[in-house]
Amino acid sequence: MWRRLEVWLDVGRISEGAVSRIKIISALALPIIFAVAATFDAGRKQQRRDQWDQAITEVKRELGQSEEKAEQTERDIHTEQRTQENAGPRASVSVKGGVEALVEASDIFKDVGPDCVKPQWPANTGPPLMVHRLPPDSIYATDVRKAQAESRRWTPKKLETMMLSIDRLQLSIFRAIAADRQPEWMAQASAAVPTEYRKKMFVSQKELATAVAQKVADINRVRQADKFLEDWARSETDTPLCSYSQDDEGMFHATAQDLNRSLQALFGQHAKSSITTPALLAKVAYNLSITSAPPNVHTFNTLLLGFSVAQQPGLVYRTLAAFRAPQMRPNEVTNSAVLNHFTSQDDAEGFVRWIHRMRGKSGGLALARPDIRINEAGAARLVRKVKQDGSETEKVIQLPYPTPNVFSAIIRGMLKFSSFDTALGICKGMGQEGWGLCMSGLSPLLLDCAERGDWDSGLAVWQQMQTLKKESVGHYGKRPTSGKIDLPVYAAMLKLCSISGQRDIFHDVWAQALRAHRMQAGALRESVEMHHALPKDMLAETWKLWSSLCGSADGERIAGARRMAGVVSVSQEASEQALQPGHSGTATAPLADEPSTLQHVEGEKSEQSATPTTPWNATEESEPRHVERPLSTPPRNSGLTTVTWEQLDGSMPAGPDIDDYELAERPMESPADLN
Repeated sequence: MWRRLEVWLDVGRISEGAVSRIKIISALALPIIFAVAATFDAGRKQQRRDQWDQAITEVKRELGQSEEKAEQTERDIHTEQRTQENAGPRASVSVKGGVEALVEASDIFKDVGPDCVKPQWPANTGPPLMVHRLPPDSIYATDVRKAQAESRRWTPKKLETMMLSIDRLQLSIFRAIAADRQPEWMAQASAAVPTEYRKKMFVSQKELATAVAQKVADINRVRQADKFLEDWARSETDTPLCSYSQDDEGMFHATAQDLNRSLQALFGQHAKSSITTPALLAKVAYNLSITSAPPNVHTFNTLLLGFSVAQQPGLVYRTLAAFRAPQMRPNEVTNSAVLNHFTSQDDAEGFVRWIHRMRGKSGGLALARPDIRINEAGAARLVRKVKQDGSETEKVIQLPYPTPNVFSAIIRGMLKFSSFDTALGICKGMGQEGWGLCMSGLSPLLLDCAERGDWDSGLAVWQQMQTLKKESVGHYGKRPTSGKIDLPVYAAMLKLCSISGQRDIFHDVWAQALRAHRMQAGALRESVEMHHALPKDMLAETWKLWSSLCGSADGERIAGARRMAGVVSVSQEASEQALQPGHSGTATAPLADEPSTLQHVEGEKSEQSATPTTPWNATEESEPRHVERPLSTPPRNSGLTTVTWEQLDGSMPAGPDIDDYELAERPMESPADLN
């Protein structure tokens, strides 16, 4: 049964500083992937009021007993990590609403070759994994499928297109370095590469612009050539920056692996401030130039993730263009990285267009064999390419296999570009197509509920997370792996409990968080411990606890907490419809171990240095930690800020004109409701 709920949506979440609110009627209830939300019992809440102070006292006592031991354990771990070359940096993860906690930063290249271990299929709300339907580039594909794909060789046309695209990418890196004319920046880039390559890098802006235009023209021309490149030639004034080949014995695969290790080592050193940004960019371009093997999907994933972490959004866009030109097949890491990039850059139009391609629109993302037979079983993932006039072509588009990590990136984007209700509509609509949410997909939904003070929805999401956590233990052994709940998610649930007056559940969540993250009890204490100075007027206890969870007595935060508390209606009825969770997949491979240590050699810094024969050019010299601004900026955003299901489904255009089609003007409908 659908229940019409009157809610308030804060449209200021999309545009920072906006405070206007619009009142809408939402016809969406929680989708079938969640468990039934528990009804808020006001009478029982009143009975628990006297237990609140006791619960807080127990929490503080529990913290005092465990913090000293936990902090000592943390010191031991940190000492051990400093001796490991592949230890990831620590990062501060912000939780919506001001709750912050220090967590160990995960290795961004953990699912990127060549040294990654095949990850396990995470517990999720979707159907079980069907390994035989995975494309060979999938991170979950079998070794046999991957070996079969590696035995194939590219056509001369694809190889030439790749070289032109990488030349274009190198020129973009040159322009990014030249964007800052300060002498020290130019000197750092100059010292990072040999003299011969340095001469190609440092040319005038006019020469760079001419070279870029020429590369783009050649890329457009080679698309019209036949696959054997008969009667093909580059522009007369073209200057090649790379030369790739694929030998029959397959030795080029090892060369590509060396390239990927080198690039990952460089990005890792930059993350630890061991090399500067200009030196990083120069070395990345140089490695792409001297390697004899063409980049593979792992190379592009390394560049997409690395440039994103290095705060080079413009180069992420250029890397994506270089990836698309030779029609490389993306895998789960590629799709997640691209969607997360569009989300972080507020590029709603790019976000929608990429999902269009994922759904087979605009030419799709990958092609299957043209002679493949599309039967009933394969109709869901194989689609005939359609011309502009509506007629079908001989080409067959292969849709990406529905994977939880990509779905998580979609949900994060929808929460930013639209609303919680729209994200739920996507969950239901794409859930019917085989997509399922894992723990990383449910987490942003819970963070959004905590930000808005939506107790009913937040509790339903939390219960589903508990279900996945139990399933993870059952599938993968005694210790949960993919079903582990992160510390910021616990902090968000504690915040939601506090502003909603759910004292008993707050205590239960706290106990669970302490068991799961006992080694980070200090960070958890900073998020939960009460302030010494409490409000004199003894306002609502939820306000007091919320301010303590934030870890700050800042007046603006407290004022925001009071406004948020006023939005939450404790007398609002919970949803009554029966919601059925989906089925989780089973494990297909063990959990990935820690990444192998990446080896690298000292970079060459003088004009007399010899050019290395392997794609290695990382430096081991440490420089003072510094903060640098990005050297490149992304293309101008078109202005699209609101995303709807119709856009993702392809029934509406992805463009600025969508601003006139506001979601707030009508209830959000999922595909099932449109039938």
